[in-house]
Amino acid sequence: MATRRKAATKAKSGRTKPPGDADALIDALAPAQAALVRAFRTLLLALDERVQQDVKWNSPSFRTSDHFATLHLRDPGKVLVILHFGVAGKAPAGLRERIPDPDALLEWRSAERAILTLESEAQLKSRAATLRKILRAWIAELDRTVG
Repeated sequence: MATRRKAATKAKSGRTKPPGDADALIDALAPAQAALVRAFRTLLLALDERVQQDVKWNSPSFRTSDHFATLHLRDPGKVLVILHFGVAGKAPAGLRERIPDPDALLEWRSAERAILTLESEAQLKSRAATLRKILRAWIAELDRTVG
């Protein structure tokens, strides 16, 4: 009984969200931003069959062995993709050198966190090959770290 009460309290407090809530969050966005999020999600989910969508910090988030990409959606004119190393937050040394970014799309905020700014579906499509390389490399580094 205590377990049920604890789970219900967590759900009410918003700390734990069912996976379907990501779709509701996306549906509530401005149409252009929602379309950009959906296009990015499609690209990301196609990279690796292990990628799953969740809600983290009240935003769509993606994970394999741990969370690695969380969307920042406060500005309706763009989507910020926060690339990180999940709960542990400990990236292997030399991460920047191993993430291919020939077009300088990443803004590094720390040794284990970078931000990718998406401003339109056209930009996403034109940079899709580079984005795939960045995201695959990030997932591989996460896998090495989390094991």
